[in-house]
Amino acid sequence: MQKKIVVLLLGLAIAVSACSSPKPPSSAKKATLVPNQTVPLPTNTSPQVLPSKAPIATLTPSPVAIVSSSPSTPLVTTTRSSAYPARLPVKTALKYRSIIIKTEYTRVNEALVHGEKLFFIGRVHPSATHPLPNAIFEHDLISGRTKLLTSSVHGEKGDVCCLDASDHWLAWMTYLEWGGLWRVYARNLDTGKEVVVDKQEDANVRTMPRGPYLAIWGDKVVWSSLRATKEGKIISVIMVEDLATRVRKVIARSTWPEAMGYVDLYEDEVVWSKGSLVNGKPKANVFSYNLSSGELKQVTHDNVSGQPQIWGKWLVWRQGFDDHGPIIIENRRSGQRHKLSMIGRWPRLGENLLLFSYYDTNYVYELDKNEIQPVSREKYNVVALVDHRDVALLLNRPVSENPVYYKGVIEVRMYSR
Repeated sequence: MQKKIVVLLLGLAIAVSACSSPKPPSSAKKATLVPNQTVPLPTNTSPQVLPSKAPIATLTPSPVAIVSSSPSTPLVTTTRSSAYPARLPVKTALKYRSIIIKTEYTRVNEALVHGEKLFFIGRVHPSATHPLPNAIFEHDLISGRTKLLTSSVHGEKGDVCCLDASDHWLAWMTYLEWGGLWRVYARNLDTGKEVVVDKQEDANVRTMPRGPYLAIWGDKVVWSSLRATKEGKIISVIMVEDLATRVRKVIARSTWPEAMGYVDLYEDEVVWSKGSLVNGKPKANVFSYNLSSGELKQVTHDNVSGQPQIWGKWLVWRQGFDDHGPIIIENRRSGQRHKLSMIGRWPRLGENLLLFSYYDTNYVYELDKNEIQPVSREKYNVVALVDHRDVALLLNRPVSENPVYYKGVIEVRMYSR
C-alpha cells in the first residue's frame, strides 16, 4: 500500500504542482450544503488521542455529522477549444500603500493579510537542526503588536504550512517533519477555539500531499485528502465542512490512478484539478462544484490544466506539466477565455489582482485594466500571497546573514482600486 501511495503522490505532484497556500477569501455569502455526490468516510480505523498542544490546547471536536448519500449529481460537460486569444498586459507602475513589518522570528516563509491582521508562519526559536516553520503568528496592522497564535502539535520537529483565512476562521495544515502525522486545523478568530478538521488516523493514510490543498470561505472549509477504504483501495476526495455546524460531506472522489488537489473556494463555488499518471503519461483537468445547487462541472478538457484559482468573476488556471506554463483567464460572467502572453507558475488570485511567478520574480497583474507590474527579484522572495487587494511579500535576507537565525521581514502592499 505504501508503494501505491508514493506513486499516487507522484501523480499529484505532476498534475497539480504547487507548494503554498492559495489566497484567503473573505466571508460574504453563506452557502448551503447540498447532499449530492456524497460518499461515506472510511471507518476502518479508530481516531487516536492527539498529543497536547502548547501553548494553546487543541479542543477535541464534537462528532462530525456526515450528510447521507444520495444519487450522484450528473457531471456537466461542455467541449471547448483550448486555443484561446492572447492577452498582452501593459507594463505599468500600479499604485499601492506599503507597510514594512520587521518580525522577531526566524524561518518566516509564508504570510497573508486579512483585513487588519497579518498572519505569518515562522519558528518560535531558531534551530539549525530543524529548519521548518513550526508556529503561526498574528500581527495587528493597526497597533503594531505581534502575538503567537498557535504552534505545531509536533513541537520542534513540526511543520506548519498552507495558511488560509476568512473573517472568522484561520485554517492551516501541520506535519511531522516532511509529511507524517498530518493534521488539518481551523481556529475560530473570535473565540480562539481550535478544531481538528481532518487527521491521518481518520484517513488511514500516513502520507499527505504538501501544498495548497485547503481553502476557506465564511464558515466553509474545503480540502483534498487521500483515504484508505476497508477494501484496501486508496481514494482521493474533495471534502467540505461547515465549521459552525460540523456537518461534513464529500463532493467529489476518484480512485487510483486518479487523484485530486489544488482546491480553492469562492462563496459557494469550489474548484480543483484532477490528474493521473498512467504509463508515465500525466494528464489533468479543472473541475468545479456549486455548494448551493450541487452542480458538478468539468471546466477543461485539454488534459493539461491545473492549479485553479477563483475569485469574483475570474477563474484562472495553468496549462502544462513543466515548472512554468501558459496561464488561462476566464471571465465567469461572459464565459470568455484568454491566454496570458507570459508564462508562469503558481497563480494566486485576489480581487481583480492576479499574482504569478516566473522563476524568482513575482508579477502583480490588474485583470480589469490589463496592467502588470514586476516585483523586484533582487529585493523580494518569490513567496507572495494576495487577499482582496492586499499582497504580502517576504523580503530577501542579506547574503551576510546566517539563514538559520535571520529574522523575517514582511512588506504588506495595499493596492488601490
